[in-house]
Amino acid sequence: MPVFEMPLEELRHYKGCSPCPGDFKEYWREALGELEATGLAYTCTPAAFEAPGVECYDLWFVGTGGARVHCMFLKPAQFSGKIPAVAVFHGYMHHGGEWFERLPYVYAGNAVLVMEARGQGGLSEDVYAGAGPTLFGHVVRGVRDKDPHKLYYRDVYLDAAKGFHLDKDTTPFPR
Repeated sequence: MPVFEMPLEELRHYKGCSPCPGDFKEYWREALGELEATGLAYTCTPAAFEAPGVECYDLWFVGTGGARVHCMFLKPAQFSGKIPAVAVFHGYMHHGGEWFERLPYVYAGNAVLVMEARGQGGLSEDVYAGAGPTLFGHVVRGVRDKDPHKLYYRDVYLDAAKGFHLDKDTTPFPR
């Protein structure tokens, strides 16, 4: 039965049809160690975009390979305590979109973080240096490289892990 026809209860436990590589956990443990070594140095400056009742910021951090990753961060100007947040990932071969597109979320009382994936047309840097084609886009970048650390989505996943790492002591977001 195709996955899209499976009942919801089966999908909740579905593990895929390909076996998990034997070094899967070690691969990601090492990757997260590499990410941790980049530190938690964020910069957050007021954005050029303005909207009534909304604070807008350009947030930058350093991801794997030294790439500077850009995020748009918006929040209600007046809030108290914790508020819900929306994490936005844009579509493939696109960028994070326009600031105004996120305003409905903010006006509904949410903070919004939009991470622009490297190499997809936004402001984030792409520092790829590996072998293999990109003829059909970044989705296949690195698949022919002998080093599995050069897979495109490895860096995107690690950027997301860092960009959405929210901790009360290390968060870069203005309060």
